[in-house]
Amino acid sequence: MKKRILVLALLAMTLALPGCSSSRTTETTAAQAAADEDTEEETDEDEEPEEDSLNGELTDIDGDIVTVLSADDGQEYDFDLSSAEITRQYDLTEGDGVYVEYYVEDKTPLTAIALEVDEPYLETIMDPVMEGTITDTAAKSITITTDNGEEYSFLTIHAYIVTADGIQTGTRVKVSYIGEPDDEPYAIKVVTEDSFDTEEAQKNGFVADVSEVRDGQIVLESEEEDFYTFASNSLDFSQFSEGDTVLIIYDGKITDKEITALEISLQ
Repeated sequence: MKKRILVLALLAMTLALPGCSSSRTTETTAAQAAADEDTEEETDEDEEPEEDSLNGELTDIDGDIVTVLSADDGQEYDFDLSSAEITRQYDLTEGDGVYVEYYVEDKTPLTAIALEVDEPYLETIMDPVMEGTITDTAAKSITITTDNGEEYSFLTIHAYIVTADGIQTGTRVKVSYIGEPDDEPYAIKVVTEDSFDTEEAQKNGFVADVSEVRDGQIVLESEEEDFYTFASNSLDFSQFSEGDTVLIIYDGKITDKEITALEISLQ
């Protein structure tokens, strides 16, 4: 009798073992599947979207959101610049030619990675400007060194100078000029750092001798015998004579065919 009970007990244990093994296998398989699914989701979340780029014209600016008219397909695209690296010489301006790198996303605005202004609109309507530190001064010229170590000299005989403490070596300066920077061009405006934010620094000026006075126009002549025609419907040019040295405050670029004069005074 005892032997029969022992046999039956062993048989019951043997039948139970496969059931336990199956349960553990099922649980392990389910846990592994869940882990694989979590890993897959993490991989999808960590994967950055595709990147692309375009060239175009800046057509609208609204805080960190800008609109660019693509030169490639003629379509307008909105970009969020809040986390973008921006390379520019002047403030962003409508009309700037830009190059944009961005993430390809199914949303708008697109997230910009970087924006570079390669054709500033302001350069089409204003005189070129160079910024640096004065390293040498003379009676009729200054030499500056830019932040990248390049050195340039400018003649100052036609310059409108805006400064509080004078032109001194070691002073930070902005120079507007005519000509090629490598060929000792004429400075037409020199502004030192102590006056960068003044109202006078925002004006364009030119100092030269009067060559001719016409009705509504005055012509100035530079040392190199170049002529610059200024026009105004409100200024009285008749009070000036040939040979007078004058300072003209103007709008636009000094190289325009006819330059709009805003103010004029004897020097």
